[in-house]
Amino acid sequence: MPSCSTTASRIARRSSSPRRRDAVTVTRPPSRTRVIVARENSEPYGSLKASPSPTVNHLVPYCGGPRVTRHAHTRRDRLLRADAHAGRHDHQRRDHQRRAFPQIRDGLDLSPGGLAWVSNAFLLAYGGLLLLGGRAGDVLGRRRVFAWGTALFTAALSRRWMLLVNVPIGVLVVALTPRVLAESPREGGRFDLAGALTSALGLALLALGLARVGNPPLALGAGALLLVAFVLVERRAARPVTPLRLFADRARASALPALLLIPMTTMSAQFLIVQYLQEALGWGALLAGLAFLPMALGMLVTARYAPRLMGTLSARSVALLGTVALTGGLAWLCFLPQTGGYALGVAGPLLLIGAGLGFVVVPFNMTIMSTVAPADSGAAAGLLQTAMLTGASLGIAVLSGVYASSVDGRPSPPSTIAHGMSGAFTVATGIAAVALVIVAAAFRTPRPPVPDAPREAAFSETTSR
Repeated sequence: MPSCSTTASRIARRSSSPRRRDAVTVTRPPSRTRVIVARENSEPYGSLKASPSPTVNHLVPYCGGPRVTRHAHTRRDRLLRADAHAGRHDHQRRDHQRRAFPQIRDGLDLSPGGLAWVSNAFLLAYGGLLLLGGRAGDVLGRRRVFAWGTALFTAALSRRWMLLVNVPIGVLVVALTPRVLAESPREGGRFDLAGALTSALGLALLALGLARVGNPPLALGAGALLLVAFVLVERRAARPVTPLRLFADRARASALPALLLIPMTTMSAQFLIVQYLQEALGWGALLAGLAFLPMALGMLVTARYAPRLMGTLSARSVALLGTVALTGGLAWLCFLPQTGGYALGVAGPLLLIGAGLGFVVVPFNMTIMSTVAPADSGAAAGLLQTAMLTGASLGIAVLSGVYASSVDGRPSPPSTIAHGMSGAFTVATGIAAVALVIVAAAFRTPRPPVPDAPREAAFSETTSR
């Protein structure tokens, strides 16, 4: 096996050879070959700090032993665990809220449309301020904003003890943050408060207008005007919360409409099915929560294997497969039984929807984030989450209105509930079909950045185990 110094000198000679400058041939190394990628003038391999250049300049031999790599993997694993705890923090809150919907409705004497706003109030505040939150991470530092946000979320414990579970999780996430999340450099400058306010208020009024279809469209008009004002503000802002250059990439611009439409159906399905299980089938809150395990299982499996399929197929093909699956699951839910029949009537569709979501979310996330410059990564992440949460709030507003129009009185018999659910899921299937058309016709796999060929070299070192 050649030494590190010998191998490095060979790379220097090969990279300086004139006949190798005009083309670079990349071959797949064998299973026992390790290829190490590094960037010129960057941090040592294994560092989690961002490189100043997004393109690969050269490949260098792996000569430092496994210690640095193991440290990087350990730190990355801790970072992923902290992020997973933060995600579970949010998802547990949503799950507890969904299971408590019947009690909230009875305690506050809410109509089905009013009950939808118990969920929408949070989703709109969350989604509307995500643009500002994502940009705040770029400006103030991501570790600082992550810790502040988690602490604020944990401090919002109400007297409703079902939210007590958020406290230890939030404390754990805040404690882990300084150890596993490297602080990003602060950019400085002012926040784009005008952009944050116009986007948040515009989305809220738009959802309110859609939930009150049939009334004078004052909210819809005001929301549309505020969103137009938001675009004008972002064009002139020195530090916009959503840089409009994020929409210049065709693959990213085509993924965002689908990411808006798909949560309109899936989040609304969860909102409606909880009411169906507790009101039509008479299930308790615990069983209603456990009923969503097939959906979680389907998403867990497909999200794990989606990156492997993307290596064989394209991101577009995987996203198309997922959209077809969740559209089929929503169409299946149009035939909810009036009594019983959970396995075929509910579990089967939820499993199919979850499997479709895993195949959809992974390629869309990778498409939106893979070609973003490091300085815009926070804004791009905020835009991605805003699209999903805005779609969820709009979907709940629309589909709960469809369901409420079919339900007369409270409580309603199972036949009336099933009929109202069928109408709502028919609309949801139509929305998913529109997303399917967008994915099939407009979504494209992003092109990776082209490396600087004259300065690039390939190196592979065969290791023995």
